Amino acid sequence: VYDYAPAYQNDYEFKKANEIDVVSSDFESKADKDVAKKELEENSVEISYKQTLESGIKALKNENYQSALTQFDLILKIHPKDVNALFYGGIAFYNLDQFNDAKIKFEEVLKNKQTTFNQEAKWYQAKNLIALKENKKAKKILQEIIDVNGFYKEQAIEKLGELK
Repeated sequence: VYDYAPAYQNDYEFKKANEIDVVSSDFESKADKDVAKKELEENSVEISYKQTLESGIKALKNENYQSALTQFDLILKIHPKDVNALFYGGIAFYNLDQFNDAKIKFEEVLKNKQTTFNQEAKWYQAKNLIALKENKKAKKILQEIIDVNGFYKEQAIEKLGELK
């Protein structure tokens, strides 16, 4: 996990409303509108990037994939290219069998060749492509994994053998 907190912490805070979904727009006066706004602010909690990411990863570990996606989406709304949120979001989608969404997330991660998630993203993308029956693309990625002699080399060899 790459810690973006120093870069993000000073610029943004995440806000998450507690127990309030909608505030009616039918106010009798500006004072009523101001009271409703103040109540909303009092029921909001500021959550940092780091807390949001940790919450998402914890939900992912607990196999609460939908909750994890909610956390990662909060990050992506402010930082659309955040590699952590993209990668872990891809894993959540993969585990929910939402393979097209997972494919998009992994592709975004792999656009940055220097990312710390490169090997993992390639491995999951290959598995994801197999689930989508895109075996030709999966074979190409598996061969790339084998060629760089990385962590997933043995699994890639085995998976490639299953596809032949």
